[in-house]
Amino acid sequence: MYDLGLRATCANHRVPRPWVQMKELQLIDLTKQLGDMNARLKQFAAMYEVVKTERNTFANNIQAASQTIAEMRERIKILHNEVDILQNESTAKDKALAKERQAHGMAAAQRDGTARLPRTRAHTHVRMVTVHRSHAHMSSNTRTRACAVGSLCVVPTCSIALGSKQGRAAIS
Repeated sequence: MYDLGLRATCANHRVPRPWVQMKELQLIDLTKQLGDMNARLKQFAAMYEVVKTERNTFANNIQAASQTIAEMRERIKILHNEVDILQNESTAKDKALAKERQAHGMAAAQRDGTARLPRTRAHTHVRMVTVHRSHAHMSSNTRTRACAVGSLCVVPTCSIALGSKQGRAAIS
């Protein structure tokens, strides 16, 4: 116990004994209070360390999250730019494809037109010969004209009506 020489001091000064006992009881109470306060101080110190550790953890998490957010924003900007570039490339390629299809279609039409041209000329020649033979006996007044395909066509100058049977037979 904490005596602190209280009894010896009291014996030298002739202090009454009940007063010394009262002071000893107060000393014991204060010693208990000091022990309780030390225990509470240790408890609060431990709680402070827990809060401090959690605060540091949360601060680190906030910093990491902020950095991640900044990286994501930068990545989003880059991806938006890439999307714009790809859309522009797609538009350009669509236009080029349309031009190529148009050119291909024109080339195919020209090819098909030139492929049909010899058949058309041959067909026109056969028709001309037929017309010439069927009208040879008619009049000697025949004229030669340039047909649309560049060859010469014999056109009779007789006065056969195109609506009549003879006129249709002569033309076909």
